[in-house]
Amino acid sequence: MDIQTFSKQMVAVLNTTIPKPDDQYDSEIVDSSAIDLHYLPHQAPTVNSLLDSIYPVPPYSTVFGTCEDGLPFLMDLRDPAPGSILILGDPGSGKSRLLRTILSSASLINSPEKVNYCLITSNDRTFYSITGKPHCMAAASPYHRSASELIMDLSAITEQRRNGRRRGPAMILAIDDLAKFAGERLDYDVFIHFKWLLEEGPKSHIWPIITLDVQQLNKVDKRLLSAFGSLFFSNVQSPRHLEEIAGVYSPPSRSLFPGYQFEFMYAGDWIKFTLPAVVE
Repeated sequence: MDIQTFSKQMVAVLNTTIPKPDDQYDSEIVDSSAIDLHYLPHQAPTVNSLLDSIYPVPPYSTVFGTCEDGLPFLMDLRDPAPGSILILGDPGSGKSRLLRTILSSASLINSPEKVNYCLITSNDRTFYSITGKPHCMAAASPYHRSASELIMDLSAITEQRRNGRRRGPAMILAIDDLAKFAGERLDYDVFIHFKWLLEEGPKSHIWPIITLDVQQLNKVDKRLLSAFGSLFFSNVQSPRHLEEIAGVYSPPSRSLFPGYQFEFMYAGDWIKFTLPAVVE
């Protein structure tokens, strides 16, 4: 399947980042000969230019990046097919940058009445502008009780929507670093509600979109990992982490430009996309 066909199908199927920020490079060695120079960061379009290229943009959409043929990769927050999303990668590989791009583009495309979001992060510097938008309903530290309360509240909203007692906008639950929130100290009752939210939330237009350092995979209960519907990968230098813990036996390529490029599997093929520049 060529990438143009894939991008069109994704629009149809989906209907259409204080610790060191993830959006800075690690000192890891990258084989530059394996990197597609056409997609170096300075050539990446801005979110605004991507949106201009497909005007009018379908409502309830958010932008992930640009596919290899230059077409934007959109996701429709009304279609539950992808399920909850886990963004995996090495430290400094751009996981927080992707999460920030998703939230920023959602707020550019949609009013708060259509799409809003809640954020759990300790990465204040990367997400400072995100928390100041009217679309941000709540922001909490992963170490504070309010983060657990947020999970319980969103679980209750999901249950109300499933029973037809409540309607409302599409909501993104953005968690930057799953291991910090869902480590060993997570209360069992919160754990049960969180796992259920991962499994059932997208069906009620409540979207957990979460980052995780692959080196911290063993700190997260496998039952949570299995609740995600879609896995997105940035640079992973040690695929054995994925094979042993996440159950991924066909690891993505190691030629991704760290901080800017990602892959995910669709219909048996690895699909690569590049993050846009965010201008706010």
